[in-house]
Amino acid sequence: MLSDGQIIELLQSGHISITPFSDKNLTPNGYDLCVGGVEIDGVMLPSDKIFQIPPLASFRVVSLETITLSNAFTANLRLKQKYARRGIQATLSQIDAEFFGTLTFCCFNGNWKEFELEADAPFCQIVFDELQVPALRGYSLRSGHYKNQKDKVLK
Repeated sequence: MLSDGQIIELLQSGHISITPFSDKNLTPNGYDLCVGGVEIDGVMLPSDKIFQIPPLASFRVVSLETITLSNAFTANLRLKQKYARRGIQATLSQIDAEFFGTLTFCCFNGNWKEFELEADAPFCQIVFDELQVPALRGYSLRSGHYKNQKDKVLK
């Protein structure tokens, strides 16, 4: 797992990229990714700064940021506790070496009441790991199903 200092060095060297980047989202051992959009039942919700998530509804969150990883780095995602404590569940996965694009988080509102989710609010933390040996064939050569994803939720 990489520290904030290592993340800054990797951003400067181009081994990883977070666009747009905000220093206030840098954590001691990761970076907080923000809500860029929300989709429910195949429809992207209009963003007027607050997304209304119905009770007991599945929804997807698209990251505001585009992430790029070289073949020597991978990352994991972790839901911010403020959402988990309010009954939001999310399926978050490993991000492969050489991934490029926005990220989509599959979520569920486990509450019996509507949940408000703010646009641009930190939603989950990305934590970076260095591979002991760089990948021979990165994400785009192995599967690349979601490579170059931008402002999309599902393919």
